[in-house]
Amino acid sequence: MGSSTRWWKGLLGLLNAILLPTIAGLGLASLLIQSTWLDMRADLGALSPTFVIFAVIIYLLNQMYQLDRWTYWENKKVVWLILLGALLIILIVNRFDWDALTIVPASTLRDGFKLTFLTLNQVNILLIVLLVLGAVVSWQYQKIKLHKMGRKIVTKKQRTQIALLLAVAFVFVLLYLVQPGVRYFVNEASAKLASADIEAFKNYLQSFGIWAPILSAVLMILQSVVAPLPAFVITFANGMLFGAFWGGLLSWSSAMLGAALCYWIARALGRPVVEKLVSKSAVDWTDKFFDRYGKHSVLLARLLPIVSFDLVSYGAGLTSMRFWGFFVATGIGQAPATILYSYLGQTASGSVKILFWVFIIVICLAILIAAWKKRSSLLHN
Repeated sequence: MGSSTRWWKGLLGLLNAILLPTIAGLGLASLLIQSTWLDMRADLGALSPTFVIFAVIIYLLNQMYQLDRWTYWENKKVVWLILLGALLIILIVNRFDWDALTIVPASTLRDGFKLTFLTLNQVNILLIVLLVLGAVVSWQYQKIKLHKMGRKIVTKKQRTQIALLLAVAFVFVLLYLVQPGVRYFVNEASAKLASADIEAFKNYLQSFGIWAPILSAVLMILQSVVAPLPAFVITFANGMLFGAFWGGLLSWSSAMLGAALCYWIARALGRPVVEKLVSKSAVDWTDKFFDRYGKHSVLLARLLPIVSFDLVSYGAGLTSMRFWGFFVATGIGQAPATILYSYLGQTASGSVKILFWVFIIVICLAILIAAWKKRSSLLHN
């Protein structure tokens, strides 16, 4: 198979992966926008771009791992169901009314993809081209579909893991894009966490009333998975708000959920994806750390506040380490720091940051000295 042929087939696959979700998202947006309870609360035009983002992610995963029996665009019936179903939804929800058909879909598409420089008539022309192009590309892709020899068959368990991870990520991104309240909360909370102002973050959490524990847990999980934000700020704030015991329990349990999610992301998606999330050099460092300390790696890393929490979780998912061994080691190793941070949070004073950094320095020195002594004794024996 020549390189030009592979390039052409790859381009067809990418176009097919992009066009179909655009049309499907447009149909779903046209359906939901008719709901009066959603009016003025959500930017439903963001549905199509969100569909496209995740279609490209799935396409890249397919190309990266050469997965079979996974991508929907390789199924001819699904392709035409999406194309015709989305078109039918648009026609029905707009009641076949010409004015509605030329305004609602076009406005949704223009708002979603930020095509504000185009008129509605121009967007309608684009929409017709999109439908025709989608049908032609899908037909051509099915006609000269990529050869499947040598492709990896995805197990049912792998499909479930990947689908679950993508579904959770899709819902989060969609809520962030379509709900201004969610977007404001994430941006504001991230800014306060990044500033490491414990008092300000505590007041921010407190403003949510009975929802404060849930939002605290969500932020802890979020920082564990994707955001390089200081977790100790959340733990301190939980201690100040809910007391040493309940605040510590909340911080510990939500951190455990974040660690488990990182582990399963690495287990399901593999090393190439993890390297994109945390960088190749960081993953290489984790490999060396796990090689040096073996089965004690997770426990030791959790006791070292200077070692990245999510990096260790991702790294463990790339090894043969079983989940429950990782989970127990994380729980034990995470407990001392969580208890101390929560206690300091409950009894917080102006010197809380000084106490925090003193604790980190003492713990790191103690663990590093112990590890050095163990290594020296091994070398001399």
